[in-house]
Amino acid sequence: MRMALDSGPLITAAEAQRQLRLHHQRVQKFRAEKRMRLQRMLFQGVHRIFIFLLGATLVASIIARRNEIDALTRKKANQVVAHVQTKTEVADPLRQNALSYEQEVDEASK
Repeated sequence: MRMALDSGPLITAAEAQRQLRLHHQRVQKFRAEKRMRLQRMLFQGVHRIFIFLLGATLVASIIARRNEIDALTRKKANQVVAHVQTKTEVADPLRQNALSYEQEVDEASK
């Protein structure tokens, strides 16, 4: 059994089957390589997104921690200022009493 292809040489059916099989293998190899490139690109995209989200999470947590530290520092500073003001308010009358006593002692010694 002989088959003629376009105006090329005559080939047997077995040879045509072999060429068809080789062509099919080349197509499958090309498709597999194309699929591998696509999978690699997808994996790299997912990897980049993961790295970006990890970095964004770290930056957000650092900023939140810094804000928390600032808030605690301000709270502590306000407590210290309030404590100093309270001490001053309590100490002022005592200081006035001491000054007036000192003036009385000075006047009495004259």
